[in-house]
Amino acid sequence: MLVRHLMTRGVHTLRETDDCRDALELFQRERIRRAPVVRGETEELVGILSERDILRVLPTSVAMLECAIERGIASPKVATAMTHHVITVTLDTHVEDAANLMYLRRIGGLPVIEEGKIVGMLTETDVFRAYVTLWRDGAHLRVTLAPPEGARDARQPDEPLRIALALELQVTGLNTYRSPGGSQLISLRVRGPRCAELPERLSARGWSLLEVERRLSDQAA
Repeated sequence: MLVRHLMTRGVHTLRETDDCRDALELFQRERIRRAPVVRGETEELVGILSERDILRVLPTSVAMLECAIERGIASPKVATAMTHHVITVTLDTHVEDAANLMYLRRIGGLPVIEEGKIVGMLTETDVFRAYVTLWRDGAHLRVTLAPPEGARDARQPDEPLRIALALELQVTGLNTYRSPGGSQLISLRVRGPRCAELPERLSARGWSLLEVERRLSDQAA
């Protein structure tokens, strides 16, 4: 899946000369948490402002903010609070690569650029939506597995897949990932009349069943 298939379009942008107070009102009104900062008629991307950035420079309580407004204290400008080094992605960036970038850099959103123009935003909410969509597949059974002890190549889920296909099951999803402890895990989702036989067949081949969840399609309904 590519960023173009998942990103949010119709991006709200800010200018460096905008007040942070106005930017916060925009965020609250539009229910967003960040916005790119652009400059000039070409709308060159020069920064990104997040809700957290704003809260660093504005009064820390509603009472203090109201007091500042009543006393006519000027709001800081966006330029003073924004992040200048902006990490971006393109329309053809793979979502998993963008998500990994967000995870490693600890950021919640990435502007999407095409020919120097901002065409969208990919946020953590977009990524979560993709994850949920991928797993909402009408499976009758989901099993999470750890490979047999001493397996030569635990990275390859060939054997669980072959076992499922031998039972004439429809494989609706297969993922491999590492647990926080570093061990390689496999999640296999299937549907079909012989689902109940799969856990026993896997156990007989030495696979450790960490989770067995049945009839996911019924639960979703």
